Amino acid sequence: MALDLLHVNDISKAIRGLCLGRVYLKGNCAVGATSLIVGTEDPNSLGQDIPGSQFFRNRSLAATLVQPTASDVPDAAGVSHSEAVTLVEPTGCPLHLTLAAATTKAYTTARGAYVRLTTLPSVCSGLRMIVKDFTEDMVAPEEKYLPGIFVTWMGTGYNSTHITAYGERAQFLVRYALLEETDRDNRSVLVTGLEQLTNLIGEDNYLGGTVHESNVARVTPSWAPENQRRGLVLDAAGRQVIWGDIIVNVVRTVSWDKVSVA
Repeated sequence: MALDLLHVNDISKAIRGLCLGRVYLKGNCAVGATSLIVGTEDPNSLGQDIPGSQFFRNRSLAATLVQPTASDVPDAAGVSHSEAVTLVEPTGCPLHLTLAAATTKAYTTARGAYVRLTTLPSVCSGLRMIVKDFTEDMVAPEEKYLPGIFVTWMGTGYNSTHITAYGERAQFLVRYALLEETDRDNRSVLVTGLEQLTNLIGEDNYLGGTVHESNVARVTPSWAPENQRRGLVLDAAGRQVIWGDIIVNVVRTVSWDKVSVA
């Protein structure tokens, strides 16, 4: 296998999924299946498999399997079909998830199939994906994207952990934003959302089966003096956008088998 040293897109997708209470499947699930492939197997078979089950461990065994439509929008219009499933407690954090009963429908990775918590935290309701960092030009996202999260890669460093492995150390930003509304404590609403998102991300050290280690390093609101992106962002109607940043550090060990024994 060729050396693969950058996993930005996979990790970003996994973080966005966790913020919505979901873990993406890594393999197709046929009708009658009793297991869900959610972990990542080391292609070089050098012991660097990544479990994908930790998000559900000691949390909830009530889950929902979802096959999105081609558009994959985060509401009912973006769901082709789904079914309620019961998970077998993933004691010891196995690579994949086991179901208590066989599935009745098929689910494919080509459509972005995922398994999610049946009961979601309130922050997940109506949460949208913001595709541009609005703090760069201080132009608010369209209202249809708020409340929403913007997830971006902040850079990667490498160190040689062994003659047959690299340590890929990366940092990601999760920016949670909402529109201020009258007659409510907007800062309290933002803090509550940040708390729930931080807990969802921190629930899974393996970030949906994409990294070997992760930790939430820092959470900073837009009004904090140390926030380098402080500024006033207004939408077209003159309402202010407020946000908070969650910084996530990750480590992925990348093995390779090109050591000469001659």
